[in-house]
Amino acid sequence: MMASFSHLTLNDIARQDVTCDCGLRHQTGIRAIHVGPGSLNQLPSVVADQLHPSGRPLRRDTDVLLLVEDTHTRQAAGLRVEAMLREDGWQVQVLCFEEEELVARMEEVERVEALLDGSIALLIAVGSGTLNDVTKYAAFRHELPFYIVGTAPSMDGYASPVAPMIVGGVKYALDAKGPEAIIGDIDIIRLAPRRLMAAGYGDVAGKCVSICDWKVAHLVTGEPFCETIANTVLEAADRCTANLDGLLRREPEAVQSVMEALVLCGLMMNYMKSSRPASGSEHNFGHMVEMGQLFAHEPVSLHGEGVAVGSVVSCVLYRKLLTIRPDREHALAALGRWDEDAWAREIRRLCPIGYEDVYHIEEVNRKNKADTVLPRLEQTLACWPEIQATARRYLPAPEEMARRL
Repeated sequence: MMASFSHLTLNDIARQDVTCDCGLRHQTGIRAIHVGPGSLNQLPSVVADQLHPSGRPLRRDTDVLLLVEDTHTRQAAGLRVEAMLREDGWQVQVLCFEEEELVARMEEVERVEALLDGSIALLIAVGSGTLNDVTKYAAFRHELPFYIVGTAPSMDGYASPVAPMIVGGVKYALDAKGPEAIIGDIDIIRLAPRRLMAAGYGDVAGKCVSICDWKVAHLVTGEPFCETIANTVLEAADRCTANLDGLLRREPEAVQSVMEALVLCGLMMNYMKSSRPASGSEHNFGHMVEMGQLFAHEPVSLHGEGVAVGSVVSCVLYRKLLTIRPDREHALAALGRWDEDAWAREIRRLCPIGYEDVYHIEEVNRKNKADTVLPRLEQTLACWPEIQATARRYLPAPEEMARRL
């Protein structure tokens, strides 16, 4: 049996500090994870053990807990969280976003930051994607601890060390840090809207593309790759796929398998201090869809919806990859025809807001420049059979991916 971390509990994985066979040190800094029926009841004891940023224990008489939620998550769990903490003697302040379509932007982060007056010692996000990202990034910028109380199995960022944010119209995965505690009460989560559960599965189903892209990057550029992490992510995704009928019926075990997979993917990103284990070309597709909708002032799709469609698209492109053989002369001719000005015009058309940042990213990464392209071309030619074998190993046929979704 191939190595993985699947024999460990989420709590064990979170608390590990281990040097892996891949040569990297894996650790998260997450103190507690409780995912299961009735897990919300664990929150008061987790808070009681929390340390102040200064290192001392939290004090009920002086330290304030800030709940960040929206009108939907307040009804789903926020009111109960607030009552539970107040009954336990804590001072609680609440920020409830009332927008119907909340987006993770710096404007939302700044609304959280406006309340951080020095008395706030712990931030607790009640919700999932956007609320998690906004709270996480505000806590990171102010060096405060934060928790996430999940209300839907809708995305994989619960335990991740990055915060996807729209900045200047462009979506970035900004450096942050994971939460100190994750609470996922399945009795609450299984009541989430079906669309959110479908989005969560869409996010999980696309991990095979993430892992495939990561392995190809390792072959072409030498980027670090951890087989144990890859296997752990894929095993979690397979468990979810094996019980899709149960997920449709909201069976607690099936919902829990998706929630655990989403948390696990974040833990694996935390282990690598990179989004690689759970985010590849399928996520790039989803992010482009979200940005395009923002530019057009249209409702923004759920993250997992864009990722799901992107996963099918990526599988189609990889299937095409299996039918071709790279040719050095053809590639060199294409490089010679490269038109930087035409590329810039197209980027400006696609990204009417934030295109300057895209230009800057290109100047830093130089992915279209000859000094980057030529070494990668030679390495790609050298390992082409391995690249094709990687696609065959990790990816289903696009028709099968679409059927699952």
